[in-house]
Amino acid sequence: MRRPGYGKIPLFLVLLICSCFLGCARETVPVVGRPATDFTVTDLQGEKVSLSQFRGKVVIIDFWATWCPPCKASIPHLVDIYRRYNGKGVVILGILLEQSSSSHISRFVADMRINYPVLLGTQEIMETYKVRHIPVTIVVDKEGIIREKLIGFSDVTMRRLEESIRGLL
Repeated sequence: MRRPGYGKIPLFLVLLICSCFLGCARETVPVVGRPATDFTVTDLQGEKVSLSQFRGKVVIIDFWATWCPPCKASIPHLVDIYRRYNGKGVVILGILLEQSSSSHISRFVADMRINYPVLLGTQEIMETYKVRHIPVTIVVDKEGIIREKLIGFSDVTMRRLEESIRGLL
């Protein structure tokens, strides 16, 4: 025997769960195919750097931290990509997402031989680009459109990154 009112609970739960999933799907912004949101942050020398100043180039935005093992594993690959593609119109912006001393950061950058600009990330840029985990790598084309968002680090993500770069040049 069915109790009155209980037949509606499963439908309500299904609708609630679906709305939660749809809400989460919207959180994956930045959306591939949409313009990248401009930002201005400082580099390690205290100079202001904006995404918009690189219009006309393919921009790789890499969100990372020194304490993150996958981030550290990706850096040699990014260094190599920057070495090979910088002269062809590719820029890598390493957005550092941690509060560390400048000496620690400088030592890390030197030890890892990072050859691309390292910028100091902010809570605002993390929220704008919905960075929940690191590393996150975003590929922006010459017109400022997001073409790829890669989460994590693996040989597959590095191959996809390089394929994206070659396809945009």
